[in-house]
Amino acid sequence: MKKAVLTLSLGMIFVSGLFGSDVLTGDRRTACEVLLCLSSGTRPAECNPPLARFFSIKFKKPWKTLQARRDFLKLCPTDTGDTAEDLVMSDYKEILANYEDPNQCTPPYLNRQLQSGRVSYSLNNKYYEKQGYKNNINNIDNGVRINPNMPSFCYALINHQYTDLKMPRYNCSGEFYTQTDWQNGYRLNLLGIGSSHFINSEPSAYTNLPNNEKHKISYHIDNNHAGYNVTEYYQIIRFNKTCWSY
Repeated sequence: MKKAVLTLSLGMIFVSGLFGSDVLTGDRRTACEVLLCLSSGTRPAECNPPLARFFSIKFKKPWKTLQARRDFLKLCPTDTGDTAEDLVMSDYKEILANYEDPNQCTPPYLNRQLQSGRVSYSLNNKYYEKQGYKNNINNIDNGVRINPNMPSFCYALINHQYTDLKMPRYNCSGEFYTQTDWQNGYRLNLLGIGSSHFINSEPSAYTNLPNNEKHKISYHIDNNHAGYNVTEYYQIIRFNKTCWSY
């Protein structure tokens, strides 16, 4: 519905269709094509040249890039500032002028944006020790997750009445994971610790798990030259690393 509004608004420019009109030429035509192409998440191959032209406008100083992109979009004669409709189109151009990457508001891009944060761990078991973690103050370390925040301009762009872009949803818990857990794609939840002093020390919570959710670590402890074996029983808890979707 919103895309139809934009298409009608530019209908006087592209009388024969988006890419088939001779009404405008050169950068004026390209600027109008950019406005239409960026109004939708579904873009034909014909959008590639105008978008490449628009995003090639770059300067060393960010403010120069933004100003140059604003000036380029103003080449499309869609607003004069005289009517409410003109002001809406002007606002749309302003958003696009700040649009650094046409894919920054899409799940494929957002799912590649890692964010660092603090994560706690415990050295009461061998799992984190085997990962190379050491005792430190409060056992806090750098963790990682998929960033749950979109670039701020995405909300204005997606909600604008001249676009039909979909709003991505964040489907993960938002918690941070240790670097090793992140690489593995799972974390381990300690269910119990058993030793050779007991005939059956495997906790029932572990026994009842499917085999693909079980993990155990065994090691030997010396105790006055009469050592014993210890086994730690874990549940494998996999987590989603594709957090953004439509």
